[in-house]
Amino acid sequence: MELHFDTVGWCLEILGCHINQDNLDLASDLVKVLQPFFDITLQVLTPGGARIADIVVFIDQITCHLSTAISQKKAQYPPALRNACRAGLQLTNKYYTLTDCLSLYRVAMVLHPSFKDEYFKLAKWEPEWIEEAIRLTCEMWESNYRPPPQPNTSQKENTGASIPPTGVIAGLLSASAARGASTNTDPLTMWLAGGLALKEDGRPVDPLKWWMQQRRAGNSHGGLLQMALYVLSCPATTVDVE
Repeated sequence: MELHFDTVGWCLEILGCHINQDNLDLASDLVKVLQPFFDITLQVLTPGGARIADIVVFIDQITCHLSTAISQKKAQYPPALRNACRAGLQLTNKYYTLTDCLSLYRVAMVLHPSFKDEYFKLAKWEPEWIEEAIRLTCEMWESNYRPPPQPNTSQKENTGASIPPTGVIAGLLSASAARGASTNTDPLTMWLAGGLALKEDGRPVDPLKWWMQQRRAGNSHGGLLQMALYVLSCPATTVDVE
């Protein structure tokens, strides 16, 4: 009789270790939460799969994903999983803050033909953060990549003893001078004022391929070409993903 009760107790203990529907539901929730981490980790670990300009985008995607998992009531994730997402969000914010320690992250975004400063605006960055990113890019260009000034070899046209223009024609000279003075030829300003390069489906282009095409076309963008190739060639990470 004693053996019988011991056997029943053992069976009940084993039954408590069986996988039930709650376990399956939790596993399903975990798959939904962890899937973006798997996809991003795979990109980062694949040689040539991710570059430095992708880091800020990845962090934004993870931040949005975790914030949604925490706040979305329809998901009805269990409290323990929501708390885990909160801890993950804190860690993500820590790494986002660390990108401030290296200006290349922001410079890479500015030089990305699909992002420029527009990505920062859509991501709701503070105006002073955007200005700082542009300032860092301009500073790097000024210090290392700005082409030397070209001597002015243009010759004034010899018109002889011509009659000075009057009336509206005379006004064209001052208007032309004013236009020339107001035209900003700074390559970075012109770069930011231009359109975004996107694929037909609206996704970002490969920045390195885009800049290589610009080089083949002979367009240096006032020294931005070499700078972009240098910055955007940096890998997303040189160590294993945490």
